[in-house]
Amino acid sequence: MKSVSLIILCLIQFAYIYGQNKADIDTYTKAIESDPENAVAYYSRGVLKSNKAQYKSAIEDYKKALQIKPDYFEALFAAGLDYADLRKEQEAINYFTKGIKINPASANTWYNRGVNRSLLKDYKNAISDLDKAIELNSKFTEAYEQRGVAKNSLKDFAGALKDFNKALLLKPVYPDAYVARAATYTNMLDHKNAIADYSSAIKLNPHNAQTWLKRGLSKSYIKDYTGSISDLNEAIKINPALMDAYINRGLAKIATNQNGCADLKKAADSGNPDALRFMNQYCK
Repeated sequence: MKSVSLIILCLIQFAYIYGQNKADIDTYTKAIESDPENAVAYYSRGVLKSNKAQYKSAIEDYKKALQIKPDYFEALFAAGLDYADLRKEQEAINYFTKGIKINPASANTWYNRGVNRSLLKDYKNAISDLDKAIELNSKFTEAYEQRGVAKNSLKDFAGALKDFNKALLLKPVYPDAYVARAATYTNMLDHKNAIADYSSAIKLNPHNAQTWLKRGLSKSYIKDYTGSISDLNEAIKINPALMDAYINRGLAKIATNQNGCADLKKAADSGNPDALRFMNQYCK
């Protein structure tokens, strides 16, 4: 029975690799029942669960695979990714660290550990990890972008711009890099270039409400309130629950002697403390 299950599992894996996978979770469960010590079956079932956003259950499968095969790099990496999806960054870091010990040549593992360190505001170590990812893969576009984000957080604006420029050189169609570079320009009070980058991002992806919101804010900084209101209208159209857009539209209206209190009230009614503070200031 064990040899039969292994043959079935090999066929399933072959099909999966070549994009012809018809297997489902039950298929791997049956393989596990036939061979409870089959680490690959647990890992493969975990991958399918992860693809269905069943991250907690997927992690349990990866852990089972690792009990059987402690040096199973793919299972360590997958567990790290799923912990990251659950916003459990330290657990993700722990698994990526174990993966790096087994496969230190994996640029993706260094990259993902760096990203999760950055999310925990451990920017210096994040940059160190991203340095290593780039050393292993000099064309790792996302690593340049994320290293730029970490440098921006440390107020190394020149270093951040250099990384964003490199990312965009490698991948010109990269809205996230334009948005990240715009944030650095904003921190440098260079609102003209920030607006230009947000505009490039919007051209590539016009359906992101946050980008419209950020460009609207940048326009407010240079007192282009009409342009700001227009952008904030679009942000609200895309995401009617984006309260920051209502707040800033209300403030832009007030700055142009229009009634912005209805916008502030809508945000305040959602429990936003900033909106309530502005209402008390402008809408007495």
